[in-house]
Order: sequence, then C-alpha cells, then structure tokens
Amino acid sequence: MLAYIANLTDTLPSKITSLYEPPYLFILLETGRWSEFEQKLESIFTEMKLMKDMTFDRVYEVFIVLAATFIQAANKNGRRDHNQPIFELEQLQCKSSFLSIKTLEE
Repeated sequence: MLAYIANLTDTLPSKITSLYEPPYLFILLETGRWSEFEQKLESIFTEMKLMKDMTFDRVYEVFIVLAATFIQAANKNGRRDHNQPIFELEQLQCKSSFLSIKTLEE
C-alpha cells in the first residue's frame, strides 16, 4: 500500500502551495480576518486556474479543505445545530460532473 501511495504521489501534479501556506484558512476565519480570508481564497483560485495539470483530485482537495474549515469554525464558535449538518454526505462525496473551480468559487 505504501509503495502504491509513493508511486501515486510521484505522478500527481504539483500541489496548490497557497492552500498550505500560512496564514491558514481556518485561522483567518476563526480570528475574523475577513479581508485576508478573501485574499487567501482569491490566491488559491488564481493558482488553481494557472495550473496546467489541474486534476479533479486537486479541485476535490480544495473542496475538502474548505468544507473542513467551515465545519471547524462553526463547531468551535458554537454556531452549529448538530441536528442539521452543514454539508450533506452526498456533497462531501461529490462527483466530478459538478465540481469545478468555478463551482468552488461560487
């Protein structure tokens, strides 16, 4: 399994660096730094649009990071009704037919 993962990572396109550079999205959201949060999102989407080897996996990676960021912020700030999920399971298991850079931006 580890050999498969190592081989897979060798073939994947370069990572979306702005997604993993500080300040992190969840910190910006948690601390109410809205302007910086918006700038960070813009830089992530710009980088995605400029990547020549953008794959569905990379778009999905950004989707998952964004979903986790919003869920974490909602939970931490007590703004979540646990009887009503923020994302439905189907959204988190999205299909490539409707997930794109454009839909993430919207």
